[in-house]
Amino acid sequence: MSEKDLQQELVDARHKLFALRQQVKTRQLNQTHLVKSARREVARLLTQVNKAGK
Repeated sequence: MSEKDLQQELVDARHKLFALRQQVKTRQLNQTHLVKSARREVARLLTQVNKAGK
């Protein structure tokens, strides 16, 4: 995967995480474990971006 694709996936994952956090705050999200998995997805993508940059 190219660095540009990774950056785009990272942006999308951060938007998803933000939306999930807002849903938790407004009590619209019953599956709170999705926030944890979204956080891990962002961390995984950051790791790949850092490896690709080196």
